Amino acid sequence: MRDKLRYRPEVSVLARWMTRLAPALCVAMSSGQARADTLQIDLQANPERGFQVVQELSYEAIVHGIDGYRADLRLRIALHNASNREQDAVLSLALPRGAEIHGLQIAQGGVWTPGKVTGIAAEPGRRDPGSVLVRLLAPVSAGELPGAEVVAFSLEPLGTTQVELQLKVPVRLQGERWELELPGRGEERGGLAGDRRVIVKAPRFWVDGNSNDGQPYRVTQPEDRVLVSWPLEQGERSGKPTPLDARLAAVPDGPGAPGGRFTLSLRLGQTAPVKPDHVVLIVDRSRSTAPGMHREAFAAVAALFDALPEGLTFDAISFARRARPLLAE
Repeated sequence: MRDKLRYRPEVSVLARWMTRLAPALCVAMSSGQARADTLQIDLQANPERGFQVVQELSYEAIVHGIDGYRADLRLRIALHNASNREQDAVLSLALPRGAEIHGLQIAQGGVWTPGKVTGIAAEPGRRDPGSVLVRLLAPVSAGELPGAEVVAFSLEPLGTTQVELQLKVPVRLQGERWELELPGRGEERGGLAGDRRVIVKAPRFWVDGNSNDGQPYRVTQPEDRVLVSWPLEQGERSGKPTPLDARLAAVPDGPGAPGGRFTLSLRLGQTAPVKPDHVVLIVDRSRSTAPGMHREAFAAVAALFDALPEGLTFDAISFARRARPLLAE
């Protein structure tokens, strides 16, 4: 089944915080949660009817390279204002799982300039014509996909604006290939591009197992979820074979935020793994963990012990606010 993008109910509240001398953008949202990519304008304040006032001419997903176990992904979109007056628009986009926004670039007349990455609520103030900003939309619940909301102000009449969203996204290493999954854009895509170009800055890459055959890109259907892969380069291979390669990356929630999250990437080496004779189990007993996680942890521990030597010894420690042993001895 395809992943369904679900945004939090505060979608598009960003516009309420922005004031300008021209009429403010106020996108009318239907009740419930958005489940696909959308392109919207202020229909109530727009007298033009009968055609797609703002449309997405193209959509490109560009993989630039690897940083540890994360890919540098650019989503490049061309927005065209087909009317004779300035237009505001909001573009909501599905992002790959675990994506982080690292920058925004806008091109008008072939000249690229920085956009702005903002939080849930932007500070009020005047927005210059042609300015664009973006914010990350958190998933509704664990396991759902994140999204991004691109807000464009006063798009030039009969003009085209390119927007490049710069992301860091986790990737998998399957055999000798990196893998990245791109989500589908949904079934109803009014005003959005009719196809999606996938580009990898590598001589050879695959989309759903199909090689690029020397071409710089492959065209995919936007409603489909696709798997992009490319070869592991010689310099990315471990210099010294180890049983297990571990890399830790900490990601703060935002500037000045007190918390964050971390990702731990584990990669098996080419040597035979050493079977330990002693294991220390660390168990989270805090109330923030769901009961299902406890059952899954027990199953994982049972499978681990079944695969280890019979003479194995172990200790068990639990933690919430404080750590304490689970075994009396």
